[in-house]
Amino acid sequence: IQFQRQLGWEQLRIACHHLASVTRQVIVQITGEPPLYPDDLQWYVQMGSVPLPEGVDPLMLQRRLYEEFKIEIPVTHWRNRYMIRFSLQIYNDETDIHALNKALSVILGKV
Repeated sequence: IQFQRQLGWEQLRIACHHLASVTRQVIVQITGEPPLYPDDLQWYVQMGSVPLPEGVDPLMLQRRLYEEFKIEIPVTHWRNRYMIRFSLQIYNDETDIHALNKALSVILGKV
């Protein structure tokens, strides 16, 4: 706890939440799927999920993200829907979001 205080953990959490919020908006825009929860710090901080459109092959998506773009991101199954789950940490920045945006746009045919 002392280490987190010295590191300025609360500010880092807020910065990571901002990146998570932008990531969520990017994925929602590309997929066209509505978000599952409000864009609010009380609902999520650094990790979230967005539904994938019906018909997207989750294994193909995850494989192509990694093999073609070197992006490792979980694709999960919840309540009969596939979700893309993102998590932002202190080592992530806007370039990671741009890379994900480009990769998803290419794979999901939004280019």
